[in-house]
Amino acid sequence: MTLSTTIKALAAAEHLAVVSDFDGTLSPFATAIYDVEMNQDSLRALDKLAHLPHTTAAVLSGRHLAGLQRVCPLREPVLFGGSHGAESSWEETDLTPAMREHLTAKETEIRAIMERFPGADIEVKPFQRVLHLRALEDTDPEAAAQAYEAGLALDPGGFPRTAGKSVVEFSATQATKGTWLDELRERTGATAMVFLGDDVTDEDGFRALHQPPDVGVKVGEGDTAAVVQLADVDAACRDVISAAGYGDYFVHSTGHGVGLDVHEAPFAARTGKGELAAGMTLTIEPGIYVPGKGGVRIEDTLIITEGAPKIITAATKEFTEVPA
Repeated sequence: MTLSTTIKALAAAEHLAVVSDFDGTLSPFATAIYDVEMNQDSLRALDKLAHLPHTTAAVLSGRHLAGLQRVCPLREPVLFGGSHGAESSWEETDLTPAMREHLTAKETEIRAIMERFPGADIEVKPFQRVLHLRALEDTDPEAAAQAYEAGLALDPGGFPRTAGKSVVEFSATQATKGTWLDELRERTGATAMVFLGDDVTDEDGFRALHQPPDVGVKVGEGDTAAVVQLADVDAACRDVISAAGYGDYFVHSTGHGVGLDVHEAPFAARTGKGELAAGMTLTIEPGIYVPGKGGVRIEDTLIITEGAPKIITAATKEFTEVPA
């Protein structure tokens, strides 16, 4: 199914739910947990969706609920899920004694790893304890790799353990992003669901999208259960423009890198080769030229990150009508 066909099917749904992961999707990964930069266009889009009739918008994150709401400026009617689905903004969930005992043990073990590898950190969440290694990777990649292996060697004790990007997480609950999406569907009566994510724990969410025209969107590369993978930038632009009826008038490539030369690799084109990597710059500038009428071409420049790209052009895309 092409992106344009998918969008048409979702637009026709009786009730649409759009759910996005936070880190790596709405916001690039950050070394400091609460020092984040968000994709403002994506935030505005989610907020607009939340205010449409027969539409639910939500943010579902591995962050604990209070921490997620601390960094994400969106508010009701946007819904929130934290701790990989163990927490919801519409209800409270308590720990059992066995859960508390497990978390206490894992916290002690993670802090022992922190003593062995200075720079490693711990995130204490209501339902999880997480070994964080992103800051250590920046200063000592070899030590970070050893700390990662030490985290994986800890006994999960019959509870879930997840190895993600620069993190090893120990959970005291069987809840996943997939179970949270199932509950959201039941609460809202959603007949179609879109879930956007980038990391290992988001795969549980993608696998829960089993009711057509549900769609999972994987942000970035790697094996995934998602239906749509945003790796081919040029093809994604062409799908949107073709769906609007202007495919025949998009006659050039989507964009290019900017560095020592104004036009250089990587090239977002049908013939483009190679892969995007964090630190690259890329222009997005699809143009539509209609013979006898004129054309429109607006260029944005992006910095590629490990998650959502950072848009560094701030020009408005609103048109001003000038009297003839």
